[in-house]
Amino acid sequence: MSMRLLRSALVAGGAALLLGLPLAPASAQFGGLIKKAGSKITEKAVDKAVDKAVDKTAGKADSALPTAAQSTSSRAVHAPVFSANVVEITPARMDALAAGLKAQFAYVAAHQKDYDRARSDYDAKHKTWEDQQMPAFEVKHKAWEEQMTAMQARLNGWTTCMQSAQAGSQAGAMRTANSMAGKSEAELKQLENRMRDLQTRMEAAEKRGDRAAVVAISDTARRLMGITDADVAAAGDTRQKQQKCGPMPKEMTDPSLAPKEPQPPAEPRFDGAVADSVEAASDRAGAAAAGLTLPQYGVLRERVAALLLGRVGQSGSVWAFTAAEQDAFKAKRALVAPYTDLLAGGAISWSYAEPSTTKRAK
Repeated sequence: MSMRLLRSALVAGGAALLLGLPLAPASAQFGGLIKKAGSKITEKAVDKAVDKAVDKTAGKADSALPTAAQSTSSRAVHAPVFSANVVEITPARMDALAAGLKAQFAYVAAHQKDYDRARSDYDAKHKTWEDQQMPAFEVKHKAWEEQMTAMQARLNGWTTCMQSAQAGSQAGAMRTANSMAGKSEAELKQLENRMRDLQTRMEAAEKRGDRAAVVAISDTARRLMGITDADVAAAGDTRQKQQKCGPMPKEMTDPSLAPKEPQPPAEPRFDGAVADSVEAASDRAGAAAAGLTLPQYGVLRERVAALLLGRVGQSGSVWAFTAAEQDAFKAKRALVAPYTDLLAGGAISWSYAEPSTTKRAK
């Protein structure tokens, strides 16, 4: 089975068949192992924990396995498919797994200071973010909100003033627009030519300084457009009122002048790289102590966890077990029972990268 297929099979089958427990991220698992390991776990302490837990867990593990009253044929139905990475559970491999778990647990305990240092650094950064950076940001954001409210009030005030100033000339503008809309294409074309002629004549009058001719031509153009003297007076009144409104706020023509919204400081995130690194290194330490490849050690560890927790899968899967494997587990169960928490702590997240220094299974 290739590494990729192995990982897919473990992910697909592990959640349903192995533990039936919620998984935790690698950093959380490491933190849990650290807490369970304590600050000063020595080899003697691990040995003592193993001996102490044997009697406590023996009865629970017995109930998870088929009893002697079950038939040999019934037990034989649950047969796994062994491969380069799925090795048979034998008494010798149970001894090897126990040695690997002991080495793995001890490695994690020895590197507690690395995790504590990373966690302490994160806690300090998060406290600074929560107690100092975020309150400072909230003050800046409130000031920005007040600036935006004031700017919007200026824009609204100017817009309202301009609309009010135009009210007196809107009737004439609407009447002119309706008059143009009622003309035919031919009439509009004729009007366009007439207005172009008047424009030419007006420009000529302006060049020779004939003010009277300019006024006369302008009056003719207004009559053609349907603009009355009252409309002209209303337009003049509108211009005076608009001047009182003042210039258009600069923010309306140049959005870059609007206040810039402050952005919140990034919340610190706990860097799980240290925990992941120690977790992966502990896996390698366990595999090396067991004399297995890392994939073999990982799968063996999961299969034993399944037996320890009574999770037996269908025949042909890695979660199926022969009668001989079950007997080997029962005979050596006391060696792995103290590591139930470790075995049940989210096996599917374990690493299966194969370092070149890992020993091959004998």
